[in-house]
Amino acid sequence: MVVLLYTAGLRIGEVVRLNIADYDSNEGTLVIRETKFAKSRLVPVSVSAKAAIDKYLNRRIQLHLGSAPENSLLWYPGRTRLHLGTLEQTLCHLMRQCGLKPLHGRLGARNHDLRHAFAHHRVLQWYRDGADIQRLLPYLSTYMGHRGLESTQLYLKVIPEVLDEASIRFGTFVKAALSDRRQNGKAN
Repeated sequence: MVVLLYTAGLRIGEVVRLNIADYDSNEGTLVIRETKFAKSRLVPVSVSAKAAIDKYLNRRIQLHLGSAPENSLLWYPGRTRLHLGTLEQTLCHLMRQCGLKPLHGRLGARNHDLRHAFAHHRVLQWYRDGADIQRLLPYLSTYMGHRGLESTQLYLKVIPEVLDEASIRFGTFVKAALSDRRQNGKAN
């Protein structure tokens, strides 16, 4: 559950609706159906997420816990589909155990914050890789199942690490522009 929420940036409801048939181990992809905007999409998963899903499904087979394609990807006692509320409660409980949320109340991390973390870390890695962020943002938007960039931008609120990377990139750009200007001025 946590692997899919964090590494694939899925919505909680999307994770609940996944069937075993929606996962292609050979391709390392998930088919996300019945999304928030009634669209389907194909989502590649990371190598580490693929390894975790494969290990999980192999263990289910060993324990005879329902491995038919129409079974829910997330196993639950009684082999019924996990309910959204149960998943939310379980995730909240895990966050409390990890110290990300106080033992009582609504303060601290929220379930949807894993999706925000996914978007932040993706953009941060693109900055660190020197990628063209503006060119890649539409791909992130599609990957996350958004209708457009406006929805994706809500996930990309200012965070210090991204600002640091953007500042470094801007500084490099300014230095290069000044150097070019000096060289062009000397050439005249």
